[in-house]
Amino acid sequence: MEEEDEIEGESGWKLVRGEVFRLPLMTELLSIFLRSCTQILVMTLTVLCLRRLDFCPAKRGSFLVAICNCWVFSSSISGFVSGRMFSSMGGQKNNVVNLGSALLFPGFVFSTLFLLNLIMTMNKSTSRISIFTLVFMLLLWFRISVPLNLLGGYLAYKMKPIKCLVPTHQIPREVPPEPF
Repeated sequence: MEEEDEIEGESGWKLVRGEVFRLPLMTELLSIFLRSCTQILVMTLTVLCLRRLDFCPAKRGSFLVAICNCWVFSSSISGFVSGRMFSSMGGQKNNVVNLGSALLFPGFVFSTLFLLNLIMTMNKSTSRISIFTLVFMLLLWFRISVPLNLLGGYLAYKMKPIKCLVPTHQIPREVPPEPF
């Protein structure tokens, strides 16, 4: 009877405080997606700041080159954020997360770009990307972006993991629906 009174007396934060920081099921995939989102956010903010400072060369295509360069050089920051989150969640497969974050999303984007460019080449379109540009993008990806991502992840794994202030319960508890 006392347990029922205790459960009824708990509401809000007291009810869910032991469940909030429970680890997700696929921490590796969450860290990989966090890396991609961080890289997009850093790239977007950098490009917007450059644009706000009127750093927009008049040469055609140079703004796209600036976007690609921001994408490549922001991979160290995103690798660090991904590695830091993964180590804080108690992950053990550091190499899987580092390589997955360096190859999964950029690989999907590059393969989509290559497939669309192949279709445009078969249709003899004039707006296709030259093979030299595609090779240059591959070199940027594998020679600069992947090592920077691995360096950011390495630095993140060397740091002490972030500890949660609230411990989680050993047994997951069902959170009752809110009465409306």
